[in-house]
Amino acid sequence: NPISQTFTRELNNAAYSFYKYTNDPLLLAKALQWSARANEFTENYNALDTHAHLLYKTGKKDEALLWQSKAIALKKKRGFDPKSLEAELNAMKNGTLKM
Repeated sequence: NPISQTFTRELNNAAYSFYKYTNDPLLLAKALQWSARANEFTENYNALDTHAHLLYKTGKKDEALLWQSKAIALKKKRGFDPKSLEAELNAMKNGTLKM
């Protein structure tokens, strides 16, 4: 559904911008809400990845690993190379993810 895809993309883009540009816990909590909502509209590995990164940045490492694994599985299912997402998953596991 094109409308669902648009909502997912817009919410994900906003959430990712907050991930990249702020460390404010209140703003990151809001971005987590947006990214969770983005994932309700349609399956998108970018939105799953963003949610994983926000979880990681807010100290929810175990949840982040789960969401990053979902992103990898979906990217594989769609026929794309998941190497970049796998590298980020490994960095999350090792505590070396650059934020």
